[in-house]
Amino acid sequence: MTEKIMIAGSGGQGVLFSGKLLAEAAIKAGYNVIMVPSYGAEMRGGTANCTVIISDEEILSPIIDKPDTLICLNGPSLEKFENKVKNHGLLLFNNDSKNEKILRDDITVFSINGEELAIAAGSSKIVNMPFIGAYTKISKLIPINVVLDTISEIVSEHYKKILEINIKALKIGYNAVN
Repeated sequence: MTEKIMIAGSGGQGVLFSGKLLAEAAIKAGYNVIMVPSYGAEMRGGTANCTVIISDEEILSPIIDKPDTLICLNGPSLEKFENKVKNHGLLLFNNDSKNEKILRDDITVFSINGEELAIAAGSSKIVNMPFIGAYTKISKLIPINVVLDTISEIVSEHYKKILEINIKALKIGYNAVN
């Protein structure tokens, strides 16, 4: 089994942290992992994406042409990367009432309002966490308890003050999908 994931959004949305969280949790779950970040020079507000490959076999290349899963945190990323998802792949996208249109019918689509779920957890700034929670449930690759343990270990000292909000957002996202 090899799962190729792309997470995309704008700088400041936690795209790279989301990739790091998935990668670290997958390692704890016993998988081989590669995580590659990519971001523009602008950082906050600019484009950002990362790829994560999770496999129970040796990973021979960090390059992903067609991700199995695409997690889009904003509309511009959806427009840019939707066509890259492999046939019969998975798309999780942020439907934040801007009525984003999915152009493909050959992929499985989960639309959640990340901002709404983040606010329910306690902060509109953690839109990424509901998506990681939802992905954890949909993919069934990494147990949610491993993800929750991992975030507690990798969050920087600066963000410890919102750790509980992040944990709550992960759980809300996990419970938001069937």
